[in-house]
Amino acid sequence: VKFLAKIASDMNKPNGQFVITPAEVPAFLQTLPLAKIPGVGKVSAAKLEAMGLRTCGDVQKCDLVMLLKRFGKFGRILWERSQGIDERDVNSERLRKSVGVERTMAEDIHHWSECEAIIERLYPELERRLAKVKPDLLIARQGVKLKFDDFQQTTQEHVWPRLNKA
Repeated sequence: VKFLAKIASDMNKPNGQFVITPAEVPAFLQTLPLAKIPGVGKVSAAKLEAMGLRTCGDVQKCDLVMLLKRFGKFGRILWERSQGIDERDVNSERLRKSVGVERTMAEDIHHWSECEAIIERLYPELERRLAKVKPDLLIARQGVKLKFDDFQQTTQEHVWPRLNKA
């Protein structure tokens, strides 16, 4: 189960050695905080907590239809992860295909100028991450993803024929 592999590798850093056997998965999930699930950030965790949902065990008791109505596609992912369902393959040898930086805002943003200012603040972190991955990396596309308070999202991308990061 890919998301459990990610959680386990984060538990005993720096060596990332933590074992969850198949027999241990149900008990492990019962008390696992939802904030530990990849994709559940501070804002999502706060909204879930406001609904009385703090752990995977809490979500296991929820109706999937209610989660779908409230959170859309994310509701299904949350329900599946809480049940220990993740059909994605674990591939520790994969090549990195993307590098990104994101922040969740505590308050809604209403003007494009606010968005531009945030992007300007995030850009140095993106440059640092790009340099760490591969200093001569060529950028094929870049984009901005907006996630709304109802968990819907939209992405705008620009594809570059051959743009070097520098």
